Parts: sequence; C-alpha cells; structure tokens
Amino acid sequence: MRLIKSHDTLNYSRVIRNLERIWVYLLPGDLAHYDVSLKACVFDERYVLLETTTPERIASTIIHEATHARLEAWGIGYDENKRARIEAICLRRELNFVTGLPDAEALREEVARTLAAYADNNDYFSDANFARLKERDKSKPCATSERRTGSMDS
Repeated sequence: MRLIKSHDTLNYSRVIRNLERIWVYLLPGDLAHYDVSLKACVFDERYVLLETTTPERIASTIIHEATHARLEAWGIGYDENKRARIEAICLRRELNFVTGLPDAEALREEVARTLAAYADNNDYFSDANFARLKERDKSKPCATSERRTGSMDS
C-alpha cells in the first residue's frame, strides 16, 4: 500500500475507498480476485510468496482488484457479456499505475501484452471457458494465471 500511496495518490484513494481489506490465504484457481461479499482483494498465499512476485506486481494487482470493486459499487456486475470490457478497464488502470513506477518496464510490458491479448480473445471470458479453466486448475498444485504465464492457451 505504501508503494501505491507514494506513486499514485489517485489510485491509492480509490483502493482505500473501494476495498475494506486485503487478505492472503490459499486460493485454488486464482492468483488473486475481488471478493464481493468481503469487499476484499484476496491473494493466493503461494503467489505472494513466489520469488518472482515483486511489491510492484502485488501493488498492480491491488489496483486491478480495487477497480473491480469500484465497478461493482457502481452496479456493474461481472456478467459474461461485460467481462472483456471490465478486464480491459482494470488492466488500463494497472497500466496507468505501473507506467509511473521506476524500473517497472517488464511489468508494464506484461500488462500491455495482456491487455492486447484479451482484446483479441473475447471467448476467453465466456462462462464455458471459465468452467473449463476451473476444472483444469483443480488438478494443479498451484494454479497459475494465464496472464502471469503469458499464455491464454490450455
């Protein structure tokens, strides 16, 4: 939170306003997500503990999930027909944040690549694909996000 506060006061105020908590625990299938019922950004503890998970990456993810919270507060639910647009909004907030960070070029490029990949693949956000990914991730000891691995293939 200190990193967000020191580099992006607008996003910091949005995080404070839209999230009530940030939790870290075992989260099968996701690296992180916004939990509507808790008004929380929830992280998988394995993701947080990875050597490759930097403070910048965690802060970027908090910005992303706080954007989901903000949209939810405005009554914009995560319906199948809206998901691609919602993810684009969240990724653009992330991109805006990481662009202002020193030494975060690799993360900026990753977020930009993800934004471009999602724009070209609306089927990724279908209910059918989400069910397929959830089933696939059940068999993994630590599920990884397509975004963080750079692939949206199975």
